[in-house]
Amino acid sequence: MGVLNHYLQGSFTSDGTAHTVNLPTDVDFMEVENWTKIATNVNGTGVKFRWMRGMAAATGIQEATDAAGVLTISDLTTGGFTLVNTADPQTPGPALTGTTYTAATKIFTTANTGTLVNGDLVELYSVTGALQLSGLLATVDQVTANTSFRIPFGPAGAVNGTAVTYRVIKNQAMYYPRRLFITAITQATSAVVTFSVTHNLTVGQRIVFGTIPSMYGMTQISGLRGLITAISVANNTVTVDIDSSAFTAFAFPLTAVAATAHTLPTAVPFGDGPSTVANVLGDQSVLDGATRNTAVRGMYLAAGANSPAGVTSDLIYWRAYKAEQIQTS
Repeated sequence: MGVLNHYLQGSFTSDGTAHTVNLPTDVDFMEVENWTKIATNVNGTGVKFRWMRGMAAATGIQEATDAAGVLTISDLTTGGFTLVNTADPQTPGPALTGTTYTAATKIFTTANTGTLVNGDLVELYSVTGALQLSGLLATVDQVTANTSFRIPFGPAGAVNGTAVTYRVIKNQAMYYPRRLFITAITQATSAVVTFSVTHNLTVGQRIVFGTIPSMYGMTQISGLRGLITAISVANNTVTVDIDSSAFTAFAFPLTAVAATAHTLPTAVPFGDGPSTVANVLGDQSVLDGATRNTAVRGMYLAAGANSPAGVTSDLIYWRAYKAEQIQTS
């Protein structure tokens, strides 16, 4: 028989987005219970979810109540559990192709999404008709297997594309700071910056802007350093203490212009804000996180009424197990 090596448990309150449970070790089994839905007897939603070693990424088993309150069990082919270990050596996935890009919705259609799941990154290139996107690294959501995916923080003003080649990048770079691609900057007394990849920055950190190519406008912000005064998780933006109201407007270039060799607009975090851990007085900026290993091992839980991370304000309890593997044949 197998010998149980580890039993782990915890809880969190859903913010309506996917949630990664950080774990100190790899696991072979995980189950999640949505206490909010159980306690309030909400019909038509998932109340318990589980995953076992060997299941594919983003899958799982769901126990849900139907419209009449009867408990049913079904398999999840999307929106489930995905093991995460960003410390593993990362090799970009093979070249995949899509057929269209719709600028208004920022959705790509493709007959092959490969291993792509919500929260992954894609590296775009050879985007016919929308060369502004070529070379961009972007976070994806709304993945429909072998049908489509969306880049929610893609640039405004890009045009429709007729073909695209992309590669799946499962995790962000292991070490902080990371170079972040910019998709928008507002003209405002406090500039609001949108990034293509989930930035994970916090209020009090600082960023420095790279050289903004003239074809994107707002070259005046090149090289400037800004303190982050506010963030928006939903919009993947940061607000910085830089007055850009008199700067040239920022905009992605036309496809014909983007076809020429150029670098994408970027910004890089270069230090932390006041830290009461490293600096008990909290009265100066410190650099204890400027070059740190941010690798994560754990389980990625998709969000939604029928997914393990639930919806906003749901109280989620989880349990994870690590068992000794035995040879059975």
